[in-house]
Amino acid sequence: MQKALEKRPLTTICIVQVAEKKGESYAPFLVWLLIISMAAVVFAMFAFDIKGGDASALLGGTAILIMTVATLLVEGIHGLDKIADHLTDGLVFAFKVMGQILPIAGFFFLGNPEAVVKIMGEGAPGYLFDIGKMLAQAIPPQGFLSAFGMLILGIITGLDSSGFSDLPMTGTLAGAKAGGNQGVQ
Repeated sequence: MQKALEKRPLTTICIVQVAEKKGESYAPFLVWLLIISMAAVVFAMFAFDIKGGDASALLGGTAILIMTVATLLVEGIHGLDKIADHLTDGLVFAFKVMGQILPIAGFFFLGNPEAVVKIMGEGAPGYLFDIGKMLAQAIPPQGFLSAFGMLILGIITGLDSSGFSDLPMTGTLAGAKAGGNQGVQ
């Protein structure tokens, strides 16, 4: 009985190791395909002046083609089912990540006076700049206290780790403190 128990885990380990090596023979080809394809995408973007949404579409389409080729090579006849699974997993991951970022970005777009006019129309307030001006009046415009105040503001607003709150707020505060005067240091 003890010998049977000892053999069972070894069999399981061997099966896992074989499953991990599935498609290993295609790895060098796929690495070079990826490198050459991405270099071609970057070259095409510069050569044909592709920008914005068109560049995103070119990059995304290339990534989907590479994923399709890799999945069909590794999975064979079951590759089409796996491609759908990979696409679903990627979209779910993207929504999980962007679901947290979009509301934060939306509030800061509403706080920017230039962006809020495009969203809500003329006369809409830009609260982000108002907060920056209020903080600029509380912190002296030059010296150690100014730098320390900016540091504390960056630390406090950076606690959410998104980057959407601390960068616009510290930038707005710096602009409000300088009052448009680039000579203020």
